Amino acid sequence: MHIATLSLWEDVATARQVVYDGLHRDALRLRYDWFLKGAWPGYVLWEVADGVTPTWADGVTRYEALDAEGESRDRLTSASRARRA
Repeated sequence: MHIATLSLWEDVATARQVVYDGLHRDALRLRYDWFLKGAWPGYVLWEVADGVTPTWADGVTRYEALDAEGESRDRLTSASRARRA
C-alpha cells in the first residue's frame, strides 16, 4: 500500500517538529509494520513562493521526477536540503 499526502509548511523546521515529535513520532516508529518499505522516495520538498498554493499535480510532478531523476534545486529531501545548507 502506498499512501500520499500533500502538506504545506512555513518552513522545514516546523514540519520536522510535527513529523518527528509526539504522537506522530510514535506512529512513525511502526510504519514498517503497516507499510512496505519501497525503493521510491518517502516524500519530496520544494520551496513555494509567498501567495502560491501548490496543487496536487505540482506535488506529483516533483515526486515522480525525484523518483526518476533524483534531487535537483526544485525537488529535495530533508537530507539533500541539509547538505545544501
